[in-house]
Amino acid sequence: MRWKVTFWLTLFSVLLCFYHYMGFDHDHIVLILFSPPAWIIPLFTSLQLISKPVIYALTVMTWFFIGLAVDSTIHAARNRRARS
Repeated sequence: MRWKVTFWLTLFSVLLCFYHYMGFDHDHIVLILFSPPAWIIPLFTSLQLISKPVIYALTVMTWFFIGLAVDSTIHAARNRRARS
């Protein structure tokens, strides 16, 4: 399966956002630990000023693109190894 990492990282991010949305993450610790946009946004503005759906969307997109990059790297490495 070519997009295995992309699938799992995207699923992880959706579950992370759902966990936070349901209110289980009282102090936002889990979201801040695993959401790259939540690391970058405080450099420019307060995290409290950004709406939750925007943070959730950015989190899912970020993990999707990270997974895509990892899958592409794995695919390229396998192609290089197959040619050798």
